[in-house]
Amino acid sequence: LMGPDLYRWEGNSWSTVPVDGIAGNYQPSALASGPDGEVYCLGSDAENEHAVTRHKGSTAKVVAHFAGELDKFLPSIFVDPGKNIWITEAGIHIYRITPEGKAECAYTIDYDHRYDANLPKNARLNFDSVYATADGQGRVWFWSGRRGGGRGVPSLQGILIFDGNNFTIHTDLPDPSITSYSTVELDG
Repeated sequence: LMGPDLYRWEGNSWSTVPVDGIAGNYQPSALASGPDGEVYCLGSDAENEHAVTRHKGSTAKVVAHFAGELDKFLPSIFVDPGKNIWITEAGIHIYRITPEGKAECAYTIDYDHRYDANLPKNARLNFDSVYATADGQGRVWFWSGRRGGGRGVPSLQGILIFDGNNFTIHTDLPDPSITSYSTVELDG
């Protein structure tokens, strides 16, 4: 996707699939695959206006438009088995787009849930990227690795789990010396 168009490789050449409802100043910043083989794309403009599009075959459509503070250089998209779209970033916000297209800031990481957070309470710069995955019970897990290496770059302390209704931070990890994980994956 570049600007308002999607480019697909078909046969031996590129073809354009236009996406209606996207302004030409949107630029893609993250891609994810969905449970049914769709591709989702997050695009943003310079004014913190965002759009998520869904692409399958030669069809493309806008899933949702939303506004909000979002680090456009390090966002990540995850589509859970229930087709909720989760947008995380190198910052403190977690956005969710429901299967019906409702976009919301679903969670903001509290200052007290940041590890190595020696920055002012309102600081948002240089936060480690937050990522998401789902487990076999439909819960969505969020984590961020410690790229800062003691340089004052805060990351999420522990694992944040959304159970379908509530977000709960789990800081009681198996080894007390471990405060965060660089990756979380499904077993088997």
